[in-house]
Amino acid sequence: MIVMDDSLNLIEISDKPLTDLANIIEVQRNGDRLVLFSTLPGEGEAHRRERIGYQTSRDGRSWSRPKAVVSSLPAGFDSWGCMSPTVVQEADRWVLFYTALDHSRERPGERWGMPMGRDGWLFGTLGRAESIAP
Repeated sequence: MIVMDDSLNLIEISDKPLTDLANIIEVQRNGDRLVLFSTLPGEGEAHRRERIGYQTSRDGRSWSRPKAVVSSLPAGFDSWGCMSPTVVQEADRWVLFYTALDHSRERPGERWGMPMGRDGWLFGTLGRAESIAP
């Protein structure tokens, strides 16, 4: 945690993270608590099996353990992994947009992707998930 004065001058720096499992985060307020959406760790390289999760806090300093809410599906457009959440809170639900990653041995058509050498191609697309407020 970093502490600054009213002029944004540095006063204090902590050497401990607020939470260990948060990457590419977005924080939303939900009533009297904060909800931190983030990319959770996966396996291997290039975002393999990364997931989207959330943690809650009442003070922004102490956070609950992360809970995964979106994980890749074996045959889905996000079969490789999920990352980079963006969240919209509607009246009765969260709408979560994220980067969904799919893997293919060949590049299909004109689709944009990242080559992975002999292992094929990695493609990003827009994923969407809806749920009631956590």
